[in-house]
Amino acid sequence: MIKAIILIMALIGVIGTLLPGLPGTPVIVIGALIYGLLEGFHLVSIKFLLILTGLSIVAEVLEYIVSGIGAKKFGGSKYGIIGAIVGGLIGIIFGGPLGVLVGMLSGSIIVELITGKDLIAAGKIGVGALLGALGGSIFSFLIALLMTGLLLSRVF
Repeated sequence: MIKAIILIMALIGVIGTLLPGLPGTPVIVIGALIYGLLEGFHLVSIKFLLILTGLSIVAEVLEYIVSGIGAKKFGGSKYGIIGAIVGGLIGIIFGGPLGVLVGMLSGSIIVELITGKDLIAAGKIGVGALLGALGGSIFSFLIALLMTGLLLSRVF
């Protein structure tokens, strides 16, 4: 029964990396921690949990870095990048996963307009931030697949 729960958590974690604003890799770490606690940390050791946690942190940081690079490539300022992040956070509160995308796009556009960019330039920057966020999700997805493979190879 517990193996099935861990499998489901790992799958939710992988899927969560593809849906903006949802925790993906942390869900995998939590599943591994639960399994470790229940089986006495024999198959899933503290060292293994630290490795998964490190991979999770790398995945989360890469998402933000790649998003910022996307906005920067399209001419975004640091304020536009901050606008995208804040917009994404506000978007998840009011609109769930889709709200993150809309929030990032509109947050970066609004801030770039405030800082003096014209609508076309601000729109390009917003699209860049959005594309960067989607690119970051791909990195996170790949790391989640690695984490899931490592975890399931110990559990099954």
